[in-house]
Amino acid sequence: LKKMQVDEKIDGIEKELQELAKKQDDLKNAVADKRVGREEAVEKQKEINDQFDQIKDDLKKLDELNDALIRPMDLPSLEELQDEIDSDLNDSKENLSKGKDSKAGQSQKGAAEKMEKMAQQLDQAQMDSNQQQQGEDLEMLRAILESLITLSVEQEGVMHKFQKVMQDDPNYRF
Repeated sequence: LKKMQVDEKIDGIEKELQELAKKQDDLKNAVADKRVGREEAVEKQKEINDQFDQIKDDLKKLDELNDALIRPMDLPSLEELQDEIDSDLNDSKENLSKGKDSKAGQSQKGAAEKMEKMAQQLDQAQMDSNQQQQGEDLEMLRAILESLITLSVEQEGVMHKFQKVMQDDPNYRF
């Protein structure tokens, strides 16, 4: 059940990261095309920064959930990437407020790409962990089947011995 919660949390974070990367890219394009004013662009950038802070909190919760598992998933350390994204987002906000649209665009593009990269790393880690889990489950199933076959053969032997025992045989008595 906890494994399922971790998987759902990873899927949710991946989706949020991809959506946020798209918002960041859309804002970059809107600023480059002069479709939004400086105030509105700064406000939208602030919203994106806040949403990324929420994602960082979700990642901390994900780590806690993962650590609570009996066999935790091998999730990559994303702190360095988080710091880079934070830096890019803050640079974008500062450059937008100063009117440096081209520098803001570069920072926005970098942040969006890094968000996509983070989502891909989470997805890859999840897939690797699930493959490893399936392999372990297959080995466990194989061991169970071998034990069942051995038990069945032994039970057949006991049944054959039991059929040969006479009612007055001492082996038949308790």
